[in-house]
Amino acid sequence: VSSHESENYTFLTGVGFEHFIADDLSLVTQFNAAYVDQVGDNAWGANVVFLFRWHFYTQETWSAYVEAGAGLALFTEDVPTTGSDFNFTPQAAMGMTFDIGNDNRAFLAAGWHHISNAQTFDDNPGRDSFILHFGISMPF
Repeated sequence: VSSHESENYTFLTGVGFEHFIADDLSLVTQFNAAYVDQVGDNAWGANVVFLFRWHFYTQETWSAYVEAGAGLALFTEDVPTTGSDFNFTPQAAMGMTFDIGNDNRAFLAAGWHHISNAQTFDDNPGRDSFILHFGISMPF
């Protein structure tokens, strides 16, 4: 969930895959469905995101991490309403993971989320939001 202004909210739900490419450093790929409640026409969308996640402090049952990356989003309406339906979605966050048993982990993070078309259209209003995300990680 991210919020921009009191009348604008973005809700994301999806699935992600985390692959450790080095000790304590992973590449995360996320596939999200999005809903944007905004002034003007609300929008549905699809978003793919690639993140690097560094677990800078690890203990046996928990870890602290920072992550940063970017993605692409396509919406049914312009987001923001004076922007475009195709956007880039850079983001950064800080979070924690917790062991919840059976090799599963819960995670919680807070950070920054941006939506804009990066000047690929005439108008590029963009929006910066606070993001809060949580989930459960399961190995396979």
